Amino acid sequence: MNTAIIQHAQGICFAVPANTAKWVAAALIKDGRVSRGYLGIAGQTVSLRGMAGQEGGVQVVGVVDGSPAAQADIREGDVIIQLGEEPALTVDHIHRRLTGATVGKELQMSLLRSGQRLDGWGNAHGRSAAGVRDAGAFSTTLEGWD
Repeated sequence: MNTAIIQHAQGICFAVPANTAKWVAAALIKDGRVSRGYLGIAGQTVSLRGMAGQEGGVQVVGVVDGSPAAQADIREGDVIIQLGEEPALTVDHIHRRLTGATVGKELQMSLLRSGQRLDGWGNAHGRSAAGVRDAGAFSTTLEGWD
């Protein structure tokens, strides 16, 4: 579904995948809003070349002050390698994992910090489409964190 087209810009446009549009429409019909889990990080997909038993991960390039990630002492330079029961191979994997169903639910998280694996558990913050916090916080009781 096209959401914006820049005229005279050689066909540049912005689009939302059809599956995302269907998911959003269903959530709006059912609940009247869209809620997502929220960590409060900016991340980029990086290659791990088989380190930690997987090919990719998400390097934290920014942490929002006061966010669940900041409260859990997640730092710039950390590489998230697992969120929930699945590996976090790309930024898209994290986005797909942080659905509204994760809000307030305990999630396993693993990351690499200075080459050392750190494992822990926590709850994702809730955030509506308007950016308003819904519930919960990512726990600061993540074991193994420095």
